[in-house]
Amino acid sequence: MEESVSLDRSNTPNSKLLNNYVSSLVDKLLAVIIFVAFFFHLFPYTEGVFVISYYLSVLFFVIYIVLQMLNLEKFSFHKPIFFIYFIFICWIAWGMISMFLVSNHDTAMTHIIQRIMYFCTFYIFTQYLNNEKRMLIFEKIVLICVIWNICVCLWTITTFQHLPSSRMYGRVTFIPTGAFFNQNDLSSAFLICCSMLLFMKSKIFSIAMLVVYFIMIAQGARFNVMVLTPFLLHHFIFKTGWIYKFIVITSIVLMISFVYIKLPEIGEIANRHITVRATSFGREAESQEIGSVRSRWKLYEISLEKLVHTYGLGVGIGNFEDSITPERLIDIGMEPVPPHNFFVEMLATEGIIAFILINIIVFSLILPIIRNERRKSILSLFNLKDLSEPEKRVMLFLLFFAVAVAIPSSIRGHLIYWSMLGYNYVLIYNRHEVYEKAIK
Repeated sequence: MEESVSLDRSNTPNSKLLNNYVSSLVDKLLAVIIFVAFFFHLFPYTEGVFVISYYLSVLFFVIYIVLQMLNLEKFSFHKPIFFIYFIFICWIAWGMISMFLVSNHDTAMTHIIQRIMYFCTFYIFTQYLNNEKRMLIFEKIVLICVIWNICVCLWTITTFQHLPSSRMYGRVTFIPTGAFFNQNDLSSAFLICCSMLLFMKSKIFSIAMLVVYFIMIAQGARFNVMVLTPFLLHHFIFKTGWIYKFIVITSIVLMISFVYIKLPEIGEIANRHITVRATSFGREAESQEIGSVRSRWKLYEISLEKLVHTYGLGVGIGNFEDSITPERLIDIGMEPVPPHNFFVEMLATEGIIAFILINIIVFSLILPIIRNERRKSILSLFNLKDLSEPEKRVMLFLLFFAVAVAIPSSIRGHLIYWSMLGYNYVLIYNRHEVYEKAIK
């Protein structure tokens, strides 16, 4: 009787070659998906592009899950990150529950869909960035997006024109908005990305960082400029060579001299712009264009009133503007707008529970840094020498995140924040010692 012989073809050279080919193909596909997910919504606004980008992250989430189910992509399991997935889902569910409190269900549903997109984006990035090679690729993608917006801004400053996606479209002004709707959205996204750029070794990153800083000055993003200045000075003084310092300082002096000597009209506009911005702190209420501090504090006051009157439940997701009475609108002195602070908006619309959930999602990143075995006490968080490079990045990200979402509530509608949040989670929970070696 013949013996039956079973051949295991899984280890044959051809099968290994096929597996390597499939793995490489999937890796390239995912790199394209990550690039498009991060970059696509920065394109100039058209209705078709908006609809595609609006649901793109959900589509990519489905593709990613299918690849993981087929074992074509690694399933990264980190208990702390899975806990954040759970909190994210609770946040979405609580938003759905709060819809029972709202009168404008269309706006509420828009906010729910955005929140689902946030989760999909966060999941994709925390799963995809499972090795140091991919993290370095993502950093290059961030740089590409920053350079893309820098190019748009420089074009705006020199031509006084704007992309169709900008609120300045059709207006003759040099104030840049990049590919975003307004200058607040752009400066906040720039600030978030700076938490990564400040640690890059390449000169390209340093130059990009410097240009971003001057664009923020041109925008009049005063608070972002003040927050970024000490970190940029530290980077410039201690992280760059003397040749680079000399080139940068010389270039700035020559550029300013050229503008004021050869282009006196632009110099006069720049003078007037700087003067208005520098002297506007004491007279914010005079101009809504400058950005009224008084109006913002009124919005915060109204938010707390809504929280108290609803017994800590909020007025319902996305319903803040609709809940403001005409009398209060007169008091604010502007059209109904969100509270210009994402965390305050959570309190006003979805109450204390949503406020706690969003803070857990964002700031639980600090827990593994506090619990680090090398840390003698919580006070050592303020000693930079006691922090590893990934820990420094994460701490800087949390600071910039808190500032960025407190200028406008521009976090809503932009996936950059959630992509970078996912990156920072992986930076803390994914073998950061190995990653530190990879970037040297």
